[in-house]
Amino acid sequence: MNIKYIFAVVLSSLVTILPGMARADTIAERDDCILFSDVNMTGLYWAAQVGGKDAFSPRLSDLWNQRTTSVYVRDGFVLEVYSEPFFAGTAAFLSRGAEGSSLVGDGVSVNLSSMVFEKVASYRCRRVTGSVDTPFGTAPWIDGGDYYWFSGGNHYNQKSMKMQTVDGHAILKVHSDDTYHINEQDYEIDLTTGNVKINFKSMSGTTGSAEFALKLATFRSDFHMMVDELADTLKVLAKGYYYEHSGSVAPPVPEVLEVASYFEGIVGPRP
Repeated sequence: MNIKYIFAVVLSSLVTILPGMARADTIAERDDCILFSDVNMTGLYWAAQVGGKDAFSPRLSDLWNQRTTSVYVRDGFVLEVYSEPFFAGTAAFLSRGAEGSSLVGDGVSVNLSSMVFEKVASYRCRRVTGSVDTPFGTAPWIDGGDYYWFSGGNHYNQKSMKMQTVDGHAILKVHSDDTYHINEQDYEIDLTTGNVKINFKSMSGTTGSAEFALKLATFRSDFHMMVDELADTLKVLAKGYYYEHSGSVAPPVPEVLEVASYFEGIVGPRP
């Protein structure tokens, strides 16, 4: 048998088993956030899914726990690293301009020792918060942002938010319900035009809908209340959750607080 062929097969198998030995610049071409076991983007590596929804995100395995030595973060993304499982403990937010970062292709590499952060037990990769123009100035915006929260327990509450650009309009969709949809609100806000659509169901069984311009909420108490409820929903979403008994977890999403503050700034303080 051809010796060169055998060598090629063995080499190919090693690369498959130990993908971290591949060239760092090749790895960086296809992923947005990557954790490496050694300095300067070398050694074994793990690519993080955007949103922190992959299996390793809330609690690193024994192989990876506290072993991350360097990371890669593509421009337009942020890698959040935490010293404790389930997004707890000391946190660092890594992106272009981070302490000790070096430019690599279309992103940055960071050796965690340069920022005295060497104990990564959980992480989250997310898009950088941008902005869109609205009738009330600029609003924070994360195109494609998708967030979900629930209260846990037998009679759980649910909340969610999605941010999408549709035909050039920044559309924000927010859902909130309490105890199996007994009390429910669905918002669709066109931030580009400042228009709001809402469908609701109250605990008494009353259902209805409304459509109004956000500017009306600045002086009409009924619309003001709806925007207040919207901001409260976003604040709950931002906290994330962890329920040990069910193994359910979602990372905190502090960038959603910026969206809540935007709406609070429109309607002003509560009376």
